[in-house]
Amino acid sequence: MIRMVLFLLGLSASAPALASDATHVIYSARISGSINPGAAAYLDRVIQLASSEAQSSAVLLELNTPGGLLASTREMVQSISRSRVPVLIYVGPSGASATSAGAILLMASHAAGMSPGSNVGAAHPVASGGQEIKGAMGEKAVNDTVALMRSLAEQRNRPPQIAEEIVRKSRSFSAKEAHEVNLVDAVTESVELFLGAVDGKKVKLEGSQTEVRLQTKGAILKSVEMTLGQKLLHFLADPNVATTLMSLGGLLIYVEVANPGITIAGILGGICLITGFMSFQLLPIRTGGLVLILLGFLMFILEAFVTSHGALAAGGLLSLVLGILWVMDPAAGALRIDPHVWVPVVVTLGVAVAAMSWAMARTQRLVKKALAAMHGGGKSGLEGYVGVVEWIDPQDHSCGRVQIRGEIWNAVALDGSLKLGETVEVVRVDGLTIQVRAAAQS
Repeated sequence: MIRMVLFLLGLSASAPALASDATHVIYSARISGSINPGAAAYLDRVIQLASSEAQSSAVLLELNTPGGLLASTREMVQSISRSRVPVLIYVGPSGASATSAGAILLMASHAAGMSPGSNVGAAHPVASGGQEIKGAMGEKAVNDTVALMRSLAEQRNRPPQIAEEIVRKSRSFSAKEAHEVNLVDAVTESVELFLGAVDGKKVKLEGSQTEVRLQTKGAILKSVEMTLGQKLLHFLADPNVATTLMSLGGLLIYVEVANPGITIAGILGGICLITGFMSFQLLPIRTGGLVLILLGFLMFILEAFVTSHGALAAGGLLSLVLGILWVMDPAAGALRIDPHVWVPVVVTLGVAVAAMSWAMARTQRLVKKALAAMHGGGKSGLEGYVGVVEWIDPQDHSCGRVQIRGEIWNAVALDGSLKLGETVEVVRVDGLTIQVRAAAQS
């Protein structure tokens, strides 16, 4: 009995130790480049994955950005606010920066670190081309961004006055300076050292009344890469690429309007414009993707009625694939679509439409060839056709009957009289009577 009691006491004493030795997982993401809709979708996905796993203790975002779209930045701030696990930001490697939008994200993080040689700051709002926003709109943008930065600084116990100066005065800080003014928690040579430095720090999650202690030291880093759709959108949403897309789209549309019938110019122009609108976040990602899917099916339908030599089918396939990537993003989320399903479906659909396009084009060529062989093809459908005189009116040799396309028509000769068995050509149709003349001999 005594042994059993001691055994149970030993179990109860060791339970906390076992719990404390539990392995923690940190979901790791990396954003290098502009802050845009692709980056926003990527961070939101990583946070959702981390929030849904019981062993996850945090999300780590390695950041190196010159800035980006304020709308995308706000989406990322909201994703961080909704997170059920702490979100940590590390600016690295040496030479990296968290400029403009990056500074706002760093301010929103629950804990932040920088590598030596990196910098943060300069969050003054500018127009998409980099120029200063003048007048009331510029003042409005600055005040709005200042309010956001001060609010985040107060929420994360960082200096609000410094946060305001980062916006109003475009103030920037080296890693050492940022640490001295309490913008970041640590300056370390590596991510691992940063995680060790912030281990045990207490942070507060939105919606929680109690503080959470960071458990980052020795945690397993689980890297999450961008999906294909996010990578593509992240590349296309680069300000230089997005501006080029918009310009190219407008030019291609102009070429199509100025030279109707090119088809491929109009197709690519439309896709470029829609993608450009999404890149500048003038059109939500899923809405733009849905528009591309509908555009793709519309082009498939038009292929059946318009001779485009496969251009509409190819454009429809491209539009459909892009739409699927940005509406459903087959690789994202728990309910992901297996590539073994969606890839064969898209390829099969593309091959089927291409085959139908080829068959319809071939049919149209055969019809034209048949019409050319039979001659004819005027507005009434008979002009130009040739036939044979089968009967002549005994009272008036200029009148008779002619067999045209297997049909018997009353005929009147325009150049004198008809001759039995003569080959004649239809000149015009007058009601149920055709006017003919002797066909040219080849």
